[in-house]
Amino acid sequence: MNTGELRSPPRRVELVESPARNDEQDSTRVRTAARSSACGKAVIIVDDPQWPQWSEIVFPADRFSTSDAVFAIRHTSGLLQVALPARSCDKLNLPPQQGTDRGSAQCVTVDAATEISTGISAADRARTIRLLGSDHSAPDSFTRPGHVIPLRTTTDRDPQSFCVPEAALELMRLAGRPPAAAIATLVSDEHPAHIATGAEIVVFAQFHELAIVTLSDLAESAFATRQRDTSQNSSQLRSSATTLDAVDLDGTTLPCLIVGNVADGRDIPLVLIPPHRILNEALAPRTQQPCILLGVPEAQSDTARTRIFTQLEARQGDIYSLLRRRHCLSVVH
Repeated sequence: MNTGELRSPPRRVELVESPARNDEQDSTRVRTAARSSACGKAVIIVDDPQWPQWSEIVFPADRFSTSDAVFAIRHTSGLLQVALPARSCDKLNLPPQQGTDRGSAQCVTVDAATEISTGISAADRARTIRLLGSDHSAPDSFTRPGHVIPLRTTTDRDPQSFCVPEAALELMRLAGRPPAAAIATLVSDEHPAHIATGAEIVVFAQFHELAIVTLSDLAESAFATRQRDTSQNSSQLRSSATTLDAVDLDGTTLPCLIVGNVADGRDIPLVLIPPHRILNEALAPRTQQPCILLGVPEAQSDTARTRIFTQLEARQGDIYSLLRRRHCLSVVH
């Protein structure tokens, strides 16, 4: 099946560094926040360090204490959510709530199955959150529904599209903590019906001695890490032109391996393959010609194939953007 040629040259985009940007200051914020999280302390994630319009208090879930819960309930909306990787949600049997989008979706609410009362108290919610952050928890560690909201988070999402759950898990990674982060939205003391903004957030952080880090700081940290990992992986592949990338398909991030030089070639094979077989296939001696290997779970292959080629024919979607970046003229299945 030929998806049609992608003949239009990619649009030129200039990336201009903001004169207000200070890379050293950005990296200092990240290091300070990571040290705080490593010690089990709360950190504030904001949109802008100078004049933030929103803020989220983030705690390591595995160390979340009753006093942390009291603090969060007192100063936030009181809605406590826990960002978890998708694999953890699957392990704990935490499906997305009906009607939520894929990606960072709210899952069915939970309470700890034992050693709590009603589930709503600070102590009860603290125990539930610690269990969500524990490697030893199982599906029967929780009752459903409950008073804590797990957030199914796509950890390998493009950092440019990071939201707070992805950033919170990146912070946990940098801190060396398990991939689980409690999140609550800071509200205004002056106007309790509204979230905190501007100087009030900065003053709050200073008063409580909490580190502040921005969403973009953590997104850039994740991007830099992936670039290093990609470079290391690519250097071990057969072809020096072979690189690893990723695309988003309906909220699911799929690994994509570009084998060889696909630029200026016609009818480049686009092969859907289970993710765990991608590297083996790329290293196989028979893989002599340029091709694109897209990691799709076998159970989703038929649906994904239809969706991918529909997007390509409509000249839209992540896979189309990737092909344009690679100057690929056309692909075939």
